Amino acid sequence: MRLITIFSLSAALFMHSAIAQNSDNYKEIPINLSADQGEYDAIAGRATYTGNVDITQGEMNLKGDKVVIHISEGEVTLIEAWGKLATFHYVAKNEPPIDGRGQYMKYTIASSTVEINGQAYVKQEKNETHGETLTYNLAKEQVSGKRVKMTLTPKSGG
Repeated sequence: MRLITIFSLSAALFMHSAIAQNSDNYKEIPINLSADQGEYDAIAGRATYTGNVDITQGEMNLKGDKVVIHISEGEVTLIEAWGKLATFHYVAKNEPPIDGRGQYMKYTIASSTVEINGQAYVKQEKNETHGETLTYNLAKEQVSGKRVKMTLTPKSGG
């Protein structure tokens, strides 16, 4: 189902799952990050980047005014992004590009959940989903949202 594809790949903005779809060696793909400022607090297990944050890994790109990466025992556990509108772009294997935006995005790795809050929007080709809040559980392939509006365009036959 096209809607499931849109939401499942929206997680692409959160590096970990997205790169796994395109490569068996996603951990070997370099992460390029630039920001006006950045700091890492080893005791808190948190890396914070502010001002024109731009993160790229493989075919994924995430931009925001602020990104916080939570780390526990050397593993990323949670990634949060804020912005007037934080944005992501992802080109999935054998799928059209996916673009999305929201004022706040959160990917919780343990529960495989992606939340987009505040002017949440995801687009793949002519298919669009808007909502105040959109949540997708990757493991259960469940989508939920508040104040949701969708435009789904059937594929043309040929």
